[in-house]
This record gives sequence, C-alpha cells and structure tokens, in this order.
Amino acid sequence: MLAAHPRIARELNVPVTVRRVPGFRPSGDDRRAAPEGAGGGHKSRSLQAYVHREISLLRAAGIKCTVAWLAVAIWMGVIFWLSAIPSLHSSFEPLSDGLLRKGAHIGEYALLMWLLARALQLSSIHDNTALWAAVLLSLLYAVTDEWHQTFVPGREGTLRDVLIDGVGIIGMYTWERWRAPSPP
Repeated sequence: MLAAHPRIARELNVPVTVRRVPGFRPSGDDRRAAPEGAGGGHKSRSLQAYVHREISLLRAAGIKCTVAWLAVAIWMGVIFWLSAIPSLHSSFEPLSDGLLRKGAHIGEYALLMWLLARALQLSSIHDNTALWAAVLLSLLYAVTDEWHQTFVPGREGTLRDVLIDGVGIIGMYTWERWRAPSPP
C-alpha cells in the first residue's frame, strides 16, 4: 500500500521513502519520516517491483477484457450480416435444410451467450451474475435480430426462431453452470 503522506504511513505502519526533489523543502513530518540516506532502500525497491507487477497485470487484464468485448461485437456483426442476406436457398432437401438452419440458430446463439459471459466475467462481474446477464442480453439480441429480419426481403422474423435461439442460449447456460466449480 502506498501512503500519500508520511504521517498516514506511520499510522498504517507502512514503510515510507521520501525522495529529494529539487526546489522542495520537506516539512517537519517529512524529515522525521525518512532520515538522511534512508531513500532507495531494499523495501522501496521491492515495493516498486510490486507496484510495477500489479500495473502490468492490470494492463493485461484490460487487454483481455477489450479483446473479449471485441469478439462479442464481431460475432454480433456476423449474426447481423447473416440475417441481412435476402434469402438463403440451399440444395438440401427441405427437412435437412430446416434442421441445418435451426442447428445454426442454436449454435450461433450458444456461442454469443458464451462470448458475452466471458466478456462480463472479465469485466469483474460475478460469475453467476455474468451468466444471467449473458442469457438476458443474448435473448434480447435474438429478439432484435428477428425484428431486423422482418425488414429483409425474403426473410421473416418469427417467435419460433427466438425460441430456437433460446434453446442454444439455455443449453450454453446449463453447460457453464454444470462445468463451473461449486462454491465451498
């Protein structure tokens, strides 16, 4: 812990190093806190190393969090792009084409839920809260995606597709809850 003032440092029982700054005359408390030649000792170097390491870890966590949210945005863009394609005709038979399309719905929203949960957890949100928030955000995006499809020629937005998306979302939620370690 770093203390802003030597008197606070003494009350908290934290070692303090006062550095000489040109043009700065320390007050009485500052002179008592660090006797002549006390600056730059072993404790200050280890404190500096600790602070440097913590800052590095925070930067790495910030980068991971940014990358996680970027992945969410990219995947939402992919879903939006796929929904904007006027009509998706395939050479498969109607039954297998329907199964393939509905399987794609389940998979794309399961992945969206997983990406959202990871991004929320890296944003320092508690695991259970992050999972529920990811479920709600994924369902909300499924609803808006189906609404978006009502504006695309040859596509229709249906409640049935939202429910199918929900199967993927709930399936991923169940998987994450089952996979997560139980609290002690």
